[in-house]
Amino acid sequence: MMFVHVVESPRDTDLLSGRTEGKTLCEALTLCDVPHRYHLATTKNAFKLGLSSLLKRACDEFNGFPILHISAHGSKEGLALTNGEFVTWPELREILAPLVNEHPKSIVLCLSACYGLNAVEIPMTLDGSGHLCAIIGSTKDSTWSQFAVAFIVFYFRFFGGETIGESVRLMNSVSGTDGFAVISGEAVRRRFVDKLAESFFQPPRPATNG
Repeated sequence: MMFVHVVESPRDTDLLSGRTEGKTLCEALTLCDVPHRYHLATTKNAFKLGLSSLLKRACDEFNGFPILHISAHGSKEGLALTNGEFVTWPELREILAPLVNEHPKSIVLCLSACYGLNAVEIPMTLDGSGHLCAIIGSTKDSTWSQFAVAFIVFYFRFFGGETIGESVRLMNSVSGTDGFAVISGEAVRRRFVDKLAESFFQPPRPATNG
């Protein structure tokens, strides 16, 4: 069975004001009868637990594999956690590697975070034997209300039988933005390989006199 595994790390001021996108999402998932689990992670240690031992427990409970939904403040470099700690995209790759290696090409990663699609920087392997099925996120800054509305619609339509591509298209339609996109795990791997090739095989410099 596929389920949604939500790990949320809002700012402390978000918690104080009760502004929690992940928790709001889970209330909608309950109404839509979408199986899910929710974990609030205010530290890097709790964040890692939410994506390792607690996630494994949920996989055993549902006897299936998850859509990972991470809700946090994001940047082009990674994710900011409640207590001020920071998780870079390479760090996230290391955290997710055991799960992705166990379920190769099966895990969908949803980033409810500004610039979440920058998670394309986290290919798992070069040979493609252990990488994500897809990454869904935003290419720009978005508001919490846009994230909440967009992902509620995504899960409602996807678990209703719609394709990932069409579900993401609807995310942009209902949120009034064009920032949400999906990229396949194989495309992420190819992008990483191309970047490596560029760094190792620079074109020869033109000859100079003297």
